[in-house]
Amino acid sequence: MVCVNPITKKQVSSHGFGKVPQLQIGESGPIIVDSNEIVKLLKPILDKDAPEITAEEQKWVDWAGSTLVRYMVVNTNRTLTESREGYDYVSNIVNFTGTDKIILEIFGGPIMYLVSQYMVKPKLEKAGYDVGDVREALYGELNVWVEEGLSEKPFHGGAKPDIADIDVYGVIQSQRFLPVFNDLRANADTRLSDW
Repeated sequence: MVCVNPITKKQVSSHGFGKVPQLQIGESGPIIVDSNEIVKLLKPILDKDAPEITAEEQKWVDWAGSTLVRYMVVNTNRTLTESREGYDYVSNIVNFTGTDKIILEIFGGPIMYLVSQYMVKPKLEKAGYDVGDVREALYGELNVWVEEGLSEKPFHGGAKPDIADIDVYGVIQSQRFLPVFNDLRANADTRLSDW
């Protein structure tokens, strides 16, 4: 696993793909770019009992990769202070140079704040999503996941997690060191924390 500089992406630029995540098969094998493509590749390996992605799983995978991710972006970047906190981790990344760390710590937060406010938020609004109180809207989206995705089951997949569970969990866990993570655990449906 390689941590990638979110601005320059130089850790992955040598092969021409700037998008993350990426999965390389072997040392010199093909590079799979895009979460959905990686999930499709891993599904038969991770779930031998049901190697094909069902329409219901795909619905939640798509939701996690579009709606949930966008709400996370606007929620981790509601203010310049929150945006700045999102870059506190860079000082611990060993494959970032000292210059990269300084640049990210100074400019990463403000850049993401602008991206959040002027790119992501308008996309949500254009798609008909609530962008007034984005924190409440995030809680609402996660409550929909609990009500419709999990229903009364321990996991979307029933007794064990499926690809939908893994995708949603991954988006939520990506925020675990940020204030939004504890806020959503405290304010979204309590079954979310149990899940």
